[in-house]
Amino acid sequence: MAGLVRARLAQAGAGSGSEPAGAQLTVRGAAIGMLALFFFGALAAAWLHADLLTGLSFCAGVILAVRLVRRELLPIIVVMPPAIFVLAVGLVQVCTVQGKTPHAMVLSVLEGTLIVLAGSALWMFGGMAVGITVAVRRGLLLSVRELRAALRAARR
Repeated sequence: MAGLVRARLAQAGAGSGSEPAGAQLTVRGAAIGMLALFFFGALAAAWLHADLLTGLSFCAGVILAVRLVRRELLPIIVVMPPAIFVLAVGLVQVCTVQGKTPHAMVLSVLEGTLIVLAGSALWMFGGMAVGITVAVRRGLLLSVRELRAALRAARR
């Protein structure tokens, strides 16, 4: 069934002509790119004590992913950034862990992750709003309609 959905989405997107030049990223490529950008932005922010870098890296990653991914993959890309951001922030906290005992280290990672996420909440909200706006301009609504039609056809 997944193959049928992908084939129908590929057919629907093949003749659209609305793809910007270079919009060829796959979901996996966009996810890896966002993870790298989020991770290094949060790591630089932790080292330089510049929390602004964490938020800017989130916004940049979301916008780049939405701009560079193929149009038929926009529904997937639009929902991924917050989960990838939480993963990246958690990884940064593991890399910069404080404490001497395992219990203290776990608490340090959990507290640090929650503090960074709380401090980045407005950036995440704004980045997602801009990302969704860009995705709608690129054809997100059409992609959702095509996906629903393909799923209905696959069900029959």
